[in-house]
Amino acid sequence: MEHNKAIMKSYKLKTFNRKALIISASLILLAFLTAIICLSQTMLDNGIESFLLITIPAIIILYFLLKKYFVKTYVINISNANLVVTLQNKMIYSTLLNEIVMFKYIRKENIDTLIFFATNNQQASFTIECTDQRKKFQRIVDVISNSGNYTSNIQSDEVRTIWTDYINQDIIVKDAATKKRTLQYYQQIPLPQYSN
Repeated sequence: MEHNKAIMKSYKLKTFNRKALIISASLILLAFLTAIICLSQTMLDNGIESFLLITIPAIIILYFLLKKYFVKTYVINISNANLVVTLQNKMIYSTLLNEIVMFKYIRKENIDTLIFFATNNQQASFTIECTDQRKKFQRIVDVISNSGNYTSNIQSDEVRTIWTDYINQDIIVKDAATKKRTLQYYQQIPLPQYSN
């Protein structure tokens, strides 16, 4: 699929893996405390300054390595005809706007998720989830929903998850078989599970 070079909108979304970061930070802290205990006599003999000269640069280097490993940058480009998602400068999803049959916008506390369903037969569904970027998500939703004849249906569940189903009426009205297949598939996609 050829990309439309006239990009109307571009959105950069940064996410990071909190669980992996917490586990890694805990392991590093444990290793750091073990090193302090093992080197306590050396620190007493050589002074705390020599220990700090070794550990502070190591911690700074480790911080930047962890940040690079745990932070992902998605870029969503929306042109007149296409939606293209890249991750770390590599395209991971692409579809024509007129192939998006439905999308789901899920809001739970500070986590936002978009789930797309398209008829492009390359990758029927695609999910993107980020933390603390609600304004950007709302702009993306507005641009996509304004690109076609979408109807919206706001829903919620017992754990205060709110989501909106956007259905592209231009596609659904044309093909009843597509509507039936899409609704069956789309309803099977579970909502992301968030810890309370």
